[in-house]
Amino acid sequence: MAQKVEDYKNNVREAGMRFASLALAAKLAAIDGVIRRSELAYCEKFFSRQNNETDLEAMITWAVKDVASPEHYSRRIMSFYPCKEEMFRSLIDSLFYLAAIDGPINVQEIKFLRNISKEFGFCEEFFVEKLKSHIIPPSGSPYKVISVSRSVKEAELKKAYYKAVQAYHPDKLSSLQNAEEIIVLANYRVNAVNDAYNAIKKQKKFR
Repeated sequence: MAQKVEDYKNNVREAGMRFASLALAAKLAAIDGVIRRSELAYCEKFFSRQNNETDLEAMITWAVKDVASPEHYSRRIMSFYPCKEEMFRSLIDSLFYLAAIDGPINVQEIKFLRNISKEFGFCEEFFVEKLKSHIIPPSGSPYKVISVSRSVKEAELKKAYYKAVQAYHPDKLSSLQNAEEIIVLANYRVNAVNDAYNAIKKQKKFR
């Protein structure tokens, strides 16, 4: 009997953890006003064990409309699994990847992620290092740096380039905590984006 009660408690805790994580993901994905298919697919893979996409979409819609704050859901997660630092690190990683899945992480997403990181008890240095790993583009293919395919057309390349550069304009970042450090990282990314853009234009013989 005692084991059944314990199993029930574990199932309730796990279900609560999954929903709270999905709610965080939904609120982050909707921060720019639109939840894209790529974001929905990521939520389905990492934040939910639902097999029915319609159910997942309904849960995300409910979470977005819910008046409870992201910080509320962070505290719920911590109440289910206190002192689980590795679990919190993994969740922060997943949220960072979700933020970046549709392009450069923007100012609103940075503020969201910083608040959640603080709620989980991580220091500012941890957050900045995590942000650095997602702001600085991967080395190698210039197509990966700007997040375009090798078959990209000239108009598509320009659009992706301007989106990447504008996301890290100093004017947009100046209001952030530790703005100077973040702007240094952003400038590094912008330089890499410029180099990648010029490399692709040269390869494709674009104007």
